This record gives sequence, C-alpha cells and structure tokens, in this order.
Amino acid sequence: INGKSWPFAKPCGSLRNLRLKEAPQTSGAGHRDMNLSGLAWRNLARRPARSLLTSSGIGLAIAFAVSTLGVAQGFRKTFVDGYASLGTHMIVSKVSRNSPLPKPFDQSIGTAIAQMPHVEAVSGMYWDLMSIEGAPSRVVFGWERGSFRWKFLPLTAGSLEPDRQDAAYVGILAAAALGKNPGDQLEIESRRFLVAGLFEKSSPIDNSAVILPLDAMQDILGQHGKINFLNIRLRPETTTGEFELLRSKIQLRFRGLRACRADELFSESVGAQAAMAMSIGVSFFALCIGTLGVMNSVLMSVTERRAEIGLLLAIGWGRRRVLRMILAESLLLSLLGAAAGILTAIAGVCLLANFGPLSGKIVGDFPAALVVAAITGATLFGLIGGIIPALHAVSLNPSTALRHEI
Repeated sequence: INGKSWPFAKPCGSLRNLRLKEAPQTSGAGHRDMNLSGLAWRNLARRPARSLLTSSGIGLAIAFAVSTLGVAQGFRKTFVDGYASLGTHMIVSKVSRNSPLPKPFDQSIGTAIAQMPHVEAVSGMYWDLMSIEGAPSRVVFGWERGSFRWKFLPLTAGSLEPDRQDAAYVGILAAAALGKNPGDQLEIESRRFLVAGLFEKSSPIDNSAVILPLDAMQDILGQHGKINFLNIRLRPETTTGEFELLRSKIQLRFRGLRACRADELFSESVGAQAAMAMSIGVSFFALCIGTLGVMNSVLMSVTERRAEIGLLLAIGWGRRRVLRMILAESLLLSLLGAAAGILTAIAGVCLLANFGPLSGKIVGDFPAALVVAAITGATLFGLIGGIIPALHAVSLNPSTALRHEI
C-alpha cells in the first residue's frame, strides 16, 4: 500500500509487526482456514495475561458444572450399584414429594407381594439418619432377619450373628471414622450394640453406613411392624414384560406405593431432583458469567486492532473471513478454558473424596457423555460470547479504521 495515499504519516506498531502470509491463488479453503486459525492463536498470544484470565473464568464455570454434575452422577451410580450387588431387582416404597425420605408402610405388604407370580424373595428394610456416639448423622439400615440381602453382605472381619438383636455391622469407612473393630461396643441413639462385623462394598456411601437387624431398628424408631422399603428379587427367567405386569399389579393393589427399579427411584426422589436442578441452574449462571468475560475480552481485542482489521479488509479479506477469525479467537478461549475446567473438576472431586471429613461421603462419576456435554457447552457459549465482537469487527469501514492508531 502506498503510504502517501493514506491520511497518516507513520505506520502504527501493530501494523509494522503484522506478518501476513499470502496464499497461492490455487490454495483451497482448508489452507485458508489453517492460516486463519494460526492468526487467531497469534492474536490471543499478544495479550497472554488477558487471554489466560479470560480462559480461567470460563474454565472455573466449566469446572463447577462438571464437578457438581459428576458428583450427582456418582451418587446415582453408587445407589444403583448398591442395590444390584445385593440381588435386588425391584424396589417398593412410599415416596413423598414433600420429604427426601420415603414414608413408612405396613411390613405385612411384603408377605402379600411374596405370593405374586415371578417373585423369588422379598426383604423388608428401614433406613434413616441417626446419631452414632455423638458423631454427625450417619445412614443406618435395618435389614429383615433371614432375608436374602444378608447373603450378599461382604464381611471383611467378624461374622454374621443372626440370632443377636444387638448385633451391628459397620462399613469400613464408618469403622475407621469411629475407631471400631469387631467385639467393640457401639452406641446408636442412646442404645448400645455389639460390633459383630465389618463390611466393604463398592459404594463409599454404603461403606460409611451401619446395618442393624430390622426389629432393633424398628424398636429404636418406635415404628414396630413398619418398613420404608421392600426389596424384591425376581426369578431369573422373568422377562421385561413380566416385570412391567408385576409392577402394575403391585401399584393397583396397594395404592400409594410405587414399584420401580433402583435407577428410577433415585431419579424421581425429591432430594435427587432438587440437587440436579440446583446443579444445572447454578452451572448455567456460572457459564453466563464466563461468556460475558469472553465477550468483553474479545471486544477489547477488536477495539485495539481496528486499524489492523481495516488493513485486512483493505487488502481483500472478505468480511466473512474476518468474522470467522474473531469467532475462532472466542472459541479458542472457551475450549482452552473447558479443557482446564474438566481436568480441574475431576482432580478436585478425587481430592475431596479422599479428604478426611469428606471421605466416603463424596464420589464422582464422569462418563464420556458428561465430558462431551461440557465441551459442547463451552463451544456454544464461546460462539455466543464472540458474535457481538465479530459483528462489530465486520461493520468497520476500512478507510475509517485505518485512521486509528493502536
């Protein structure tokens, strides 16, 4: 460009340092896009501190979203796996929409269901949160004596004592926290029990719990003849159609009760729904804040490079290409933040899961679908954050933009 034909006497610093690699006339769209990506990356590298802070903002938003949803998914997985490991195929409960805990119902219902077709065994259960030796509330299960669930309890120390009403079985994480071994005394709600054995399951939540005989649990709570869960084991040859037919019969005969699989029970519980809604809502607002940060950063970059963008338009760059360059910068910021956020979330949840007071109470699960959703969300919010700066860039008039010196 002949400098004398433009209304400024000296070249600006950024134009002096700008290196544009001319592509041969025969180059295709793929080669042009490759140069475009490289130029977008170099533009971000001009202000490394600002680019790092902007990516960190979107990264923190992604980390929060992935960690909260990963913990919720982890609770769901351990809940479902815990029931599957004990041979439970169907769960009957009286779920209340006003309480995270199921309401108690008559234990005799289990005897009636045991007579229905395709049912192999039925086990009544009661679970609640109780104070153990002054420690914070822990999950305590009451299992029916002689039920099939006891056969699947993996003891690591001690032995089953089915005739003792004061026998307690403690998960390994609860035993470590309480300092208990087989033969020790354990105080639950001012009543003393003998630690008959320790068990270890795949679920950290179960390993932090205590199991009592059902009648002892009912006596503590004053709920004689009551349970709040029925665990049903079906015959091996039961088909999906027979499962659904049995479910319908139970719900028609016993109004107010719900028969379902473990994953359905977790998904429809009040606590799970509230936790999931809170995680999604807070994650959405965090991503919106991160998007505003991306928008502000890219808009500042466009404002600082008005003369440079005007030069690109003057030498023949199409406005669509300039638009793609600005959007590429926004996407790079968001995707770098997303990658860092995903790694931070996984590492953070793993650290918390092994942290003393939280050990056994937090578990994370990060399936591929969650990671893909996080990357997709970062891409979408990156495009949203870059669209306004990109439209501002393509609206510049080359002759007007070249009058501004950076």
